[in-house]
Amino acid sequence: MQQEPPRELVRVSRTMQWFCVGAIVLVLIGSADAAMRVMAEPGALATFFDGGYVHAERITMTQAVMAVLVNAPTIALIAYALHALWALFGAFRKGDLVSSRTADLMRRAGGAFVLAAVWSAIAHTLSILLLTLNNPVGERQLAIGLSSDQLFPLLLAGVLFAIGHVLSVAAAIEAENRAFV
Repeated sequence: MQQEPPRELVRVSRTMQWFCVGAIVLVLIGSADAAMRVMAEPGALATFFDGGYVHAERITMTQAVMAVLVNAPTIALIAYALHALWALFGAFRKGDLVSSRTADLMRRAGGAFVLAAVWSAIAHTLSILLLTLNNPVGERQLAIGLSSDQLFPLLLAGVLFAIGHVLSVAAAIEAENRAFV
């Protein structure tokens, strides 16, 4: 439902829209820069992994390209989620606070962030596996794990997704109430 939004909400939403745009730009530029560095020097991938099991001198261009491709969906999902948040804050600025559209945008953002967090953990495992294929037998790695760096974004994304569902229920109740009046 469209209503006149409070000035503070307009100000915060405008700020958050700019933050989303800045975050999208930084994520895309940072990812493109990292990908170009890796394509120029495949061994640069070793700097992204701790533990000493990924050796720069053993990484081939094929492995580097595959590792970049395995990690690309994470970047795409994050950019998509940030775009959904940008649109959500735009709706808030216009006074569209409780509607099926805002609920859908929040669910899209939360869902994309959840998928990005899950894929990030999978991509990390696959990248290590790919990048240690040239290691001698016994030094190849299959590292599966979930750290707090991955867990907290996953939990926050889940909360955002759940709030999107709550907002859709609230929008449905509001639409039903308007039908009675």
